[in-house]
Amino acid sequence: MDDIMLKKEILDYIKDLRKSTPEEIRMICLSCYKIAILSSITFGLNNNMFKDSLSIIKEFVDICNLESKIFDFIIENLDYYDLESTIKYLEDLDYLNEMTYLYYDGVIADIEEAIYYKKKNCVKRRYKNFNTLLDSDYYYERIDSLRKK
Repeated sequence: MDDIMLKKEILDYIKDLRKSTPEEIRMICLSCYKIAILSSITFGLNNNMFKDSLSIIKEFVDICNLESKIFDFIIENLDYYDLESTIKYLEDLDYLNEMTYLYYDGVIADIEEAIYYKKKNCVKRRYKNFNTLLDSDYYYERIDSLRKK
């Protein structure tokens, strides 16, 4: 594939990734608002589930904003990057995004279950065997490796 086709593929890939982000944010936020309401009705306003639901919203939105900044940076510097490596990087970032969404979705499900069974103090966040964009600088540092040699 020539460079023009690869650049178009990269830009289309980023466009597709950006399309899914608002939907993911909407799903997480709606679930967290539901948790906040249910936990405050069930346990009152001063409970960890209520606070955690608000933390989840903030963390997930921050991750999506960081991802958007990465996309902007890649688009601005695309002429300086090895295009094959950039596609691989975006695939890895997409996979990380999927893992992050599934993690937060699972945490929300755990909280909903605790509310359902009225177990106020039993919810701890599940173990996460990966680092999100907030947890590590790996994906930022890796951007430098995309430069053409």
